[in-house]
Amino acid sequence: MQGTLEKTVTKADFITALRSDKFDQLQDGRMFDNEGKVCALMVWHLLNNDTGLNSPIGAGNSIFGMPSSTADRIATLNDSGCTFSEIADILDNDPSRF
Repeated sequence: MQGTLEKTVTKADFITALRSDKFDQLQDGRMFDNEGKVCALMVWHLLNNDTGLNSPIGAGNSIFGMPSSTADRIATLNDSGCTFSEIADILDNDPSRF
């Protein structure tokens, strides 16, 4: 039986990582590619040390404490052309989204 993976980072950590220029953004619907580019949600997984994408959707429909509705919104923003910085601004300015 797979153990529950706990969230290890905060919203602030995620926003800082999105603004850090440490990650190259991928915006084509995939989580990552062979060139090292990642989508915004993959940044969340990497920060939580979940490189195998094994995080369970837990009770309350969350991934590492992020509501699945927020994850869906972040994915939509990412794949519709918002930059990591723009996604960070949205999360930073709208606390109800996280």
